[in-house]
Amino acid sequence: MRYRLRRCSCRACAEESTYLKCPWRAKTLHCKNADLVDILETGTHVTEMLSVPKHRLTSEMKVFAQEMTAPGLKPVRIRNAILRSARAFHLLALFLPSQRKEEHYTEMFAALNRIYRQVIGKPLVVEKVMGDADAAQLNGVTQGFGGSAQLKYLMCFYHVVAKVVERTRVLQPPHDKSAGAGGVGICARAGHLHYILQVAVAHRALH
Repeated sequence: MRYRLRRCSCRACAEESTYLKCPWRAKTLHCKNADLVDILETGTHVTEMLSVPKHRLTSEMKVFAQEMTAPGLKPVRIRNAILRSARAFHLLALFLPSQRKEEHYTEMFAALNRIYRQVIGKPLVVEKVMGDADAAQLNGVTQGFGGSAQLKYLMCFYHVVAKVVERTRVLQPPHDKSAGAGGVGICARAGHLHYILQVAVAHRALH
C-alpha cells in the first residue's frame, strides 16, 4: 500500500489567490497488488477555472523521437533536434546546431543549392561566406557549393583572435605579444600589399 498526501499545484489557483495557498488537499492510497487507487479530497479550489494545458508532442514529433532513440541518442539531443526540426529552412539555422561535422554541412549546403535552383530556376551563386575557424565548415561550404572560384571564405575577427591566443600560449615573452600583435595587424590592413607583409611578419614570429 502506497500512501501520499497531495496539495493543489494549479496555476489558476495561484494566480487567483496571490497571498493565500489553495485549501484543497487530497490523500491517495495505491494498492500495488490489486492496482487500485483510492482518492480522498478535502477543501475546495480557489477557482474552478482550469489551467492552460501544457504543449504536448505531436504525433510527428513522437515518431521523430522514436527514430532518434534507435541509434542511442540522449534525451537532450532529441529535444534540441525536435526544436530545430520545426524551424524554417534559413541560413542562420544552419549554424545554430552544435556538433556539426563536414558531411552535415555538405549535405545542408547542397540541399540549399538544389532548392534555390528548383524555385528560382538558376544556379545559386555565392561570392562571400562568413564563418568561424572550423575546418569542417570550410570544407562543407566548398563542397556544398561546388567549389566555385568566386567564393571567398571570410572569418569573423573574434575567431581569428581566439585562434591566435590559443596557438600562442606556448610561446615565451615577448614572442607571444609580437605574434598576437601580428594577428591583429593582419585584420587591420586596408590594402592587399600590407596584408602580405603582415602575414610574412606573423609567420616569422611563429617560427
